[in-house]
Amino acid sequence: MANVRFRKTNADDYDEVIAVREHLYDGLDYIKDMYHHFLKTETGFAGYINNIMVSFVFAAAIDDNARVSVRAARVRKGYEGQGIYKKMRQYCMMNLPTKANTMLLTVSPKISEKLLKGPAKLILKRNVLEYTTTKTSLKPLLVSKQNSTLPMHVDKSYFHDVILSQNSKRHFFPENKIVVFSVPYELMSANVERIFSQTDILASCSDAKQWEFDNGIYPKMISACTSHQCEFGTMIYIDLFGFIGDEKMTSDHIHAHLLRCVDGSKENIALYLTYQLIEDNETLQRILSKLRGKKTCEQVFHCIETSVLQ
Repeated sequence: MANVRFRKTNADDYDEVIAVREHLYDGLDYIKDMYHHFLKTETGFAGYINNIMVSFVFAAAIDDNARVSVRAARVRKGYEGQGIYKKMRQYCMMNLPTKANTMLLTVSPKISEKLLKGPAKLILKRNVLEYTTTKTSLKPLLVSKQNSTLPMHVDKSYFHDVILSQNSKRHFFPENKIVVFSVPYELMSANVERIFSQTDILASCSDAKQWEFDNGIYPKMISACTSHQCEFGTMIYIDLFGFIGDEKMTSDHIHAHLLRCVDGSKENIALYLTYQLIEDNETLQRILSKLRGKKTCEQVFHCIETSVLQ
């Protein structure tokens, strides 16, 4: 393999980063829309061979600098299988402000099985439902929901109280982690700012008297939503925490997030919903079918903590 030179990227590298690999994930790749946004909170790293950018990844120190999260990794066609991605991850670890020696990856069961044969650890599993719909069919259904009682947007202070409350931890986050936009975060104050920079958080309670977490009174559901434009159209991620078997509550959370996203969406919309592994998804599928959506995938993703050397 030719020598690879790595460096950090900046806003001026946008076109080169996009050109590394196109048409990823069936047109659902977020890098075109999110590159500049991610640069505010994460560090981009690129690999070069003979002045050609052959690889790219975003990396960030999370969990109070205890771990590194990587995403948007890609290697140019014709350069795969040469160890470039592994070398790039090692470079990331040496050039981020952290002493961590492990990385967090969100992967498919097939890749997880391969990684777990080495010095990797399974952090959690989470169910995923993927649906597609259109703005034309979706928007009239959401308008009719506007007058109902929808969940409340919460601020950083409220969210901070949620993740540090022992009662709400047991109810929402049994693995002591919250997964937002495919990144698993420890429940700690240090992660609140990062999470809020990328997502909207809703809670199902409307009465301030219900916000007494450590007295055993907490919201019945928390949800997070992130959206981006992509080659397919618009991708909307919704992460649900709580009992999704309550059809009205779950429907209200999904509708509230979609109401926020639909005006700025393209005609084709892809929904990516995650929820706790033990939950039955019959209710969720019934809700999505009413939104005139078509199920495209049902799977489980794995969050893996792995050595940077693996």
